[in-house]
Amino acid sequence: MSDYSFNPAPTRRVAIIGGNRIPFARSNTVYAFESNQDLLVAALQGLVDRYNLHGQRLGELAAGAVIKHSRDFNLARESLLSTTLSPETPAYDVQQACGTGLEAALLVANKIALGQIEVGMPAAPTPPPTRPSASTNPCAMCCWRPIAAEAWATS
Repeated sequence: MSDYSFNPAPTRRVAIIGGNRIPFARSNTVYAFESNQDLLVAALQGLVDRYNLHGQRLGELAAGAVIKHSRDFNLARESLLSTTLSPETPAYDVQQACGTGLEAALLVANKIALGQIEVGMPAAPTPPPTRPSASTNPCAMCCWRPIAAEAWATS
């Protein structure tokens, strides 16, 4: 038998410390001609303003949407660059059917728990109760919801 024993590093507790969203609206109304990027930037900048994160470098931003236009191939990064967060904040897109927001939150939370980053921001749209058709603008039927998460030290 080997003398090697696997002792994983302890994980840290993670807490959601805040959130922001653009206002809900009926499908094909006030957001009908807004792009995914416009809506995500509005939600992200609202969170930055609420928690005074101007110029701050976060551990990462994970954001995405299940239905995206081909122009949105780098949605998270392009959106981040349109906010007052530090452009040094890493950002990447996430896309998973029926679970983009949860997956983004888990990716950020796991990195915080493992000590890879201190603070991160997952974001994803809240879809409408009806499924969008291919002929409509999918971003017009969602409400972007970024949240801030950070390591929660325990004594």
